[in-house]
Amino acid sequence: MAANQQEKIYSLDELAKFLVKAKTNTYAAGKKEKIKHVLREVEFCEEKWGYKDSYIGFDRTPGHGVEMVRYSGLPVWMLSYHGGMLPEYQKDNALREETFSFLKKALLLVNESKPFRGPNLYAPQGSVLTYVSSSEGDIKNFKGQEAIWNVEKEIYTLNYIGGIVLPEEIID
Repeated sequence: MAANQQEKIYSLDELAKFLVKAKTNTYAAGKKEKIKHVLREVEFCEEKWGYKDSYIGFDRTPGHGVEMVRYSGLPVWMLSYHGGMLPEYQKDNALREETFSFLKKALLLVNESKPFRGPNLYAPQGSVLTYVSSSEGDIKNFKGQEAIWNVEKEIYTLNYIGGIVLPEEIID
Protein backbone atom coordinates (compact mmCIF):
# COMPACT_ATOMS: atom_id res chain seq x y z
CA MET A 1 0.00 0.00 0.00
CA ALA A 2 1.41 3.43 -0.89
CA ALA A 3 2.29 5.76 1.99
CA ASN A 4 -0.42 8.23 1.03
CA GLN A 5 -3.04 5.45 1.19
CA GLN A 6 -2.04 4.24 4.66
CA GLU A 7 -4.17 4.95 7.68
CA LYS A 8 -2.75 7.44 10.18
CA ILE A 9 -1.12 5.30 12.88
CA TYR A 10 -0.09 7.76 15.61
CA SER A 11 0.16 11.48 16.34
CA LEU A 12 3.26 13.58 16.98
CA ASP A 13 1.81 14.44 20.40
CA GLU A 14 1.61 10.72 21.26
CA LEU A 15 5.19 10.26 20.08
CA ALA A 16 6.43 13.21 22.18
CA LYS A 17 4.62 11.94 25.30
CA PHE A 18 6.05 8.46 24.82
CA LEU A 19 9.58 9.84 24.29
CA VAL A 20 9.47 11.79 27.56
CA LYS A 21 8.19 8.73 29.42
CA ALA A 22 10.79 6.42 27.84
CA LYS A 23 13.71 8.78 28.40
CA THR A 24 12.78 9.38 32.03
CA ASN A 25 12.56 5.63 32.64
CA THR A 26 15.84 4.45 31.03
CA TYR A 27 19.40 5.87 31.05
CA ALA A 28 18.63 9.10 32.94
CA ALA A 29 16.71 7.15 35.58
CA GLY A 30 19.64 4.79 36.06
CA LYS A 31 17.95 1.76 34.50
CA LYS A 32 20.35 -1.17 34.38
CA GLU A 33 22.00 -1.50 30.99
CA LYS A 34 22.21 -4.69 29.01
CA ILE A 35 25.82 -5.04 27.94
CA LYS A 36 26.56 -7.10 24.82
CA HIS A 37 30.34 -7.17 24.37
CA VAL A 38 30.98 -3.40 24.06
CA LEU A 39 27.41 -2.37 23.13
CA ARG A 40 25.28 -0.98 25.96
CA GLU A 41 21.48 -0.84 25.69
CA VAL A 42 18.51 0.35 27.72
CA GLU A 43 14.91 -0.28 26.68
CA PHE A 44 11.40 0.81 27.57
CA CYS A 45 8.15 -0.57 26.14
CA GLU A 46 4.52 0.38 26.64
CA GLU A 47 1.59 -0.98 24.63
CA LYS A 48 2.46 -0.55 20.92
CA TRP A 49 5.46 1.69 21.66
CA GLY A 50 9.07 0.58 22.09
CA TYR A 51 12.21 2.63 22.83
CA LYS A 52 15.84 1.50 22.74
CA ASP A 53 18.98 3.53 23.42
CA SER A 54 22.11 1.74 22.13
CA TYR A 55 25.63 3.07 22.49
CA ILE A 56 29.27 2.05 22.60
CA GLY A 57 31.69 3.46 25.13
CA PHE A 58 31.35 5.18 28.46
CA ASP A 59 33.42 8.37 28.53
CA ARG A 60 32.74 9.03 24.86
CA THR A 61 30.32 7.64 22.33
CA PRO A 62 32.49 7.81 19.22
CA GLY A 63 30.16 7.67 16.25
CA HIS A 64 27.66 5.23 17.70
CA GLY A 65 24.80 6.27 19.86
CA VAL A 66 21.26 5.68 18.63
CA GLU A 67 17.86 6.07 20.20
CA MET A 68 15.07 4.42 18.24
CA VAL A 69 11.31 4.43 18.77
CA ARG A 70 9.13 1.73 17.24
CA TYR A 71 5.37 1.75 16.92
CA SER A 72 3.75 -1.65 16.34
CA GLY A 73 7.22 -2.96 15.53
CA LEU A 74 7.97 -0.35 12.85
CA PRO A 75 10.81 2.16 13.37
CA VAL A 76 9.18 5.60 13.49
CA TRP A 77 11.73 7.96 15.10
CA MET A 78 15.49 8.06 15.63
CA LEU A 79 18.11 10.19 17.31
CA SER A 80 21.84 9.65 16.64
CA TYR A 81 24.47 11.14 18.90
CA HIS A 82 28.23 11.47 19.27
CA GLY A 83 30.31 12.93 22.09
CA GLY A 84 31.04 12.69 25.78
CA MET A 85 33.80 13.72 28.19
CA LEU A 86 36.51 15.77 26.56
CA PRO A 87 39.74 13.71 26.33
CA GLU A 88 41.70 15.78 28.87
CA TYR A 89 39.14 14.93 31.60
CA GLN A 90 38.56 11.23 30.90
CA LYS A 91 41.16 10.00 33.43
CA ASP A 92 39.64 11.99 36.29
CA ASN A 93 37.34 9.28 37.67
CA ALA A 94 35.69 11.51 40.29
CA LEU A 95 34.90 14.24 37.76
CA ARG A 96 33.67 11.68 35.24
CA GLU A 97 31.27 10.10 37.76
CA GLU A 98 30.05 13.52 38.92
CA THR A 99 29.55 14.65 35.31
CA PHE A 100 27.51 11.63 34.23
CA SER A 101 25.43 11.71 37.41
CA PHE A 102 24.74 15.40 36.70
CA LEU A 103 23.94 14.62 33.05
CA LYS A 104 21.31 12.08 34.11
CA LYS A 105 19.62 14.70 36.30
CA ALA A 106 19.53 17.13 33.38
CA LEU A 107 18.19 14.47 30.99
CA LEU A 108 15.33 13.70 33.40
CA LEU A 109 14.06 17.22 32.62
CA VAL A 110 13.30 16.38 28.97
CA ASN A 111 9.98 17.85 27.82
CA GLU A 112 7.38 17.17 25.14
CA SER A 113 8.00 20.36 23.19
CA LYS A 114 11.58 19.25 22.34
CA PRO A 115 11.92 15.61 23.44
CA PHE A 116 15.51 15.24 22.25
CA ARG A 117 17.81 15.60 25.28
CA GLY A 118 17.67 17.87 28.36
CA PRO A 119 16.48 21.45 28.91
CA ASN A 120 18.12 24.54 27.40
CA LEU A 121 19.75 25.26 30.77
CA TYR A 122 20.16 23.28 33.98
CA ALA A 123 22.20 25.10 36.64
CA PRO A 124 21.09 24.01 40.10
CA GLN A 125 22.00 26.35 42.94
CA GLY A 126 25.16 25.28 44.72
CA SER A 127 26.51 23.17 41.83
CA VAL A 128 29.73 24.01 39.98
CA LEU A 129 28.33 22.15 36.95
CA THR A 130 26.03 23.67 34.32
CA TYR A 131 24.22 21.83 31.51
CA VAL A 132 23.35 23.72 28.32
CA SER A 133 21.54 22.43 25.25
CA SER A 134 20.55 24.10 22.01
CA SER A 135 18.66 22.62 19.10
CA GLU A 136 17.05 23.53 15.80
CA GLY A 137 13.91 21.98 14.36
CA ASP A 138 11.11 19.93 15.83
CA ILE A 139 10.32 16.30 16.60
CA LYS A 140 10.12 15.55 12.85
CA ASN A 141 13.59 16.86 11.95
CA PHE A 142 16.14 18.30 14.39
CA LYS A 143 19.78 18.73 15.32
CA GLY A 144 21.49 20.06 18.38
CA GLN A 145 24.33 20.10 20.84
CA GLU A 146 24.61 19.80 24.60
CA ALA A 147 27.51 20.59 26.90
CA ILE A 148 28.43 20.45 30.56
CA TRP A 149 30.62 23.15 32.02
CA ASN A 150 32.61 22.99 35.27
CA VAL A 151 32.74 26.63 36.35
CA GLU A 152 34.14 28.18 33.14
CA LYS A 153 35.62 25.19 31.33
CA GLU A 154 33.74 22.82 29.08
CA ILE A 155 34.24 19.20 30.18
CA TYR A 156 31.57 17.35 28.15
CA THR A 157 29.99 17.90 24.74
CA LEU A 158 27.59 15.89 22.58
CA ASN A 159 26.05 16.48 19.14
CA TYR A 160 22.74 14.93 18.09
CA ILE A 161 20.53 14.73 15.02
CA GLY A 162 17.31 12.92 14.16
CA GLY A 163 13.63 12.91 13.37
CA ILE A 164 10.80 10.76 12.12
CA VAL A 165 11.54 7.71 9.97
CA LEU A 166 8.15 6.96 8.40
CA PRO A 167 6.60 9.17 5.73
CA GLU A 168 4.84 12.16 7.25
CA GLU A 169 1.59 11.23 5.51
CA ILE A 170 0.91 8.44 8.01
CA ILE A 171 1.14 10.53 11.16
CA ASP A 172 -1.31 13.13 12.45
